[in-house]
Order: sequence, then C-alpha cells, then structure tokens
Amino acid sequence: MDKVIEEKARRCFGEDVSLKSLRRLLGGAQKHVYLGVLDDGFKFVVYVWDKNTSYFSDCENEIDDAFLSSSALMFELNNKLMVEHGIKTPRLYYMDEGFEEPVYALVEYIDGVDLDYVLEECCKEEQVYLREHGGVLFPNLEETLKILKRNYNLYIVSNCQDGYIQAFLEYHNLNCYFDDFEMSGRTGKSKGENIKIIMNRNELDKAVYVGDTQGDLNAADFAEIPFIFASYGFGNIDRKEVFINSISEIPKIVKRIL
Repeated sequence: MDKVIEEKARRCFGEDVSLKSLRRLLGGAQKHVYLGVLDDGFKFVVYVWDKNTSYFSDCENEIDDAFLSSSALMFELNNKLMVEHGIKTPRLYYMDEGFEEPVYALVEYIDGVDLDYVLEECCKEEQVYLREHGGVLFPNLEETLKILKRNYNLYIVSNCQDGYIQAFLEYHNLNCYFDDFEMSGRTGKSKGENIKIIMNRNELDKAVYVGDTQGDLNAADFAEIPFIFASYGFGNIDRKEVFINSISEIPKIVKRIL
C-alpha cells in the first residue's frame, strides 16, 4: 500500500518526494481513507475504492440498487461540478484513469476538527447510553438463553465497537449466560476471523452461528461452521439455510445440528 501511494504521490508532487507516513482515518463506507505525509511535511488525503474492503460488500444482495452509490465512478465528476459551482471543496490532485478497482485518488488535506477524536467520543457516549438505557430485547430472549445454557457454552461475535457488548450485557444483566465475546472494534478483524478467534481461544471443535444477514452467513462459511438464519431479523441471505422464525426456536434447531 505505502509503495503504491508513494508512486502516485510522485506523479503529483514530483519524482524527488518520498512518503514519510501513512495513517488510516476513520470513516468511509465504500472506500478506505488515509492521511499521507511527505518527507517535507506536506499532507494529503488518499481515497481507495476497493470492493474487497467495502462496507457494503457483505450485504450488497440486501440493498436495493437505488441506495447504492456509484462510488468512484462519480467522485471525479462530482468534485468537478462542485468546483464549477463555487462550492468549497478539497482540490483533487490525482485520480486513477479507468475504474478497475482498486481506484486511488489523492485529495487536498484541509486541517480542522480531529474527526477521529470526535467519533471516538461519540462511541464513548453511546456506550454510556447503553449502560443507562440498554436496548430493545426480542421476546423470550432470556428464557431461551437459560435453556441453551443448560447444555451449551454461549458466545457473541459482532462487528460493533469495543464496549458495546459489555454495556449491553451489563444493563440487561445477561453476562452470566455468555462465556466469551469478540468484536471487530477490538480486534480490527472481520466477523469470520473473530469467530475463529473465539473457537481457538475456547478450544471449540464444534459451533453454530446464528445471524440475520448475508455477512453473518459469509462469516460462518469463513469459519467453516453451520449457520442458522434468523428470518425475523434485518436482512436476507442468498441461499437456503436452516432458519428460525423466533428466538425460542433456537434450542430445538441447535440440538438437531450439534
């Protein structure tokens, strides 16, 4: 990554420049965002569009086309139109020709509020809220956990920020039902990788994952474990799987699978 971006920086800023540092910034759903610093201290922003790192790659089958942006295809055009209409916008220094991903763009860096800090503070406030107010539980959740706990160890794997699971379990007094948990906000890894982390850490040779999105199914496939589709949830999946219509059905289905 560093070498690729340094090569593109030299096309923009001169062959004698070198990349001093490259830091990933928070934000970006269909692209990764980086802050690049050259050896003379000059700063610039790097956008990288890559389907393999898109937030929507796991749920592209669940989202209506009307809600999917054309991403890099429209970025250069939109930037040009905003400049032409006198809208203050960061200068576009460079963008790859053609749209075979990954696509790189180098953009003007404008100093301002540290958004990383702001987002981190927002996450902290959300965790405080969860600890004070909790969330909305599905019917029969705790009763089902009690039944499952008689015969199985229970774990949580989520793509949430570090602290969300802890706050949720603390408010609802559900810690006693779960043996371990992991989240992408703590490991920086995908849901599938985190399932494997949980299995290795707890020396599990069998497990089943319950989820409600295509991303959950992909994670179970990655970890090579069975999947139960929660049809009452928020998403859809691209193939037929064992499914449940309510949480209370989980014990019966798990008994059949494990």
